[in-house]
Amino acid sequence: MSFESDIIAKYAGLFSDRMWFDTAPEGTPRADLSAPFCIVQQVGGEDSWFIDNSLKDKQRARVQFFVWGERRDEVSLAMRQLRQMIALSITPEWITSPVGAPVADWNEVLDLRGLRCDFEFAYADEFAAEPVEPVYVPAEDAGNINPETMMGGPAYGNAKFSLTEDFAGLWQDSQAISPVTAVGQKVGFMADRQFGLVRGPELVPPAAGLLNSLAPFSAVAGASVVGNGIRIADVAGADGAISVQVTGLLLNEFYEASYNAVEVSGLSGSAASRIRSGGTSGSANWGDMLFAVPVPRTLSGVTRALAATGWFTPHVSQLNAYMVINSLSVRQFYGNHATQLTVAYQPTLVRDSLGRLRLKFAAGQYLNVPAKVA
Repeated sequence: MSFESDIIAKYAGLFSDRMWFDTAPEGTPRADLSAPFCIVQQVGGEDSWFIDNSLKDKQRARVQFFVWGERRDEVSLAMRQLRQMIALSITPEWITSPVGAPVADWNEVLDLRGLRCDFEFAYADEFAAEPVEPVYVPAEDAGNINPETMMGGPAYGNAKFSLTEDFAGLWQDSQAISPVTAVGQKVGFMADRQFGLVRGPELVPPAAGLLNSLAPFSAVAGASVVGNGIRIADVAGADGAISVQVTGLLLNEFYEASYNAVEVSGLSGSAASRIRSGGTSGSANWGDMLFAVPVPRTLSGVTRALAATGWFTPHVSQLNAYMVINSLSVRQFYGNHATQLTVAYQPTLVRDSLGRLRLKFAAGQYLNVPAKVA
């Protein structure tokens, strides 16, 4: 089946099969447009080939779902149901996540109310070539390649890696905090591209995600609810923190945690604020993601789950400093990513004599691709 036919097969039932790509069929009776119906369009999406010019076994597409109907309440309900249906359809071969919240519209000619929402999809490509093993990124100097650490076989989750001109999927540190922005920089995290860099659905409990109460959080210190979110402050040297419990995690899989800081004061340096992740409230035994916060912005990092339940803790430890956050997120980052904690062992992003992007592995440098537990 094609990607388009899979979309229709999975989701059209919600609209009594009144879901169409691009536009409703010519001659569709007005009566069929009164109850909610859905128009679907592909609106781009990131894509790339692998370094050996083979196609990925997963294609990536950004798809817009536009729900229309005569009554706003019916359209809103249908969109909520569609978003839930899409979330429940996720499998290793069919991965998707929303791109923002729905946006309202009105068609003056037909007097119809609408809501549109975009989703990123990563799906199996029936035309893709079989992966070649081992899969690794060659260096400019073949004598410095360490292919054993960049395997792509079943024991390594069929991980696959590629380099693109926008440096997508590359970070300078092992926790995917600081993205690679130029040739010559070290690479500490290289994302597995087989799932199209897609993140999973939101895992932070809805009550905590609203950030309008401290009740859903534990290990609360120096925190208070303010007009635009939750303020987390170091008070006279006592660290500020809130810790949210997240359940349903998959052992040893990668998870991206983030928050949006809309206001900061007194924060400076490379460890201005952080997100701790661990197996108990407020702990950092899974990882301590340290952020530099020169201006308000969204901060994110990646950790691996060591249990089915974990705690993620935005944290401030600089004397009398504070930040206000208005969003908090934890989502699975699909793939078996390659990392290197030690800077001295990290390869360097270079261009070869033909101008192609490559990773240069000097003696002793490597990236770890975790073995998958059967």
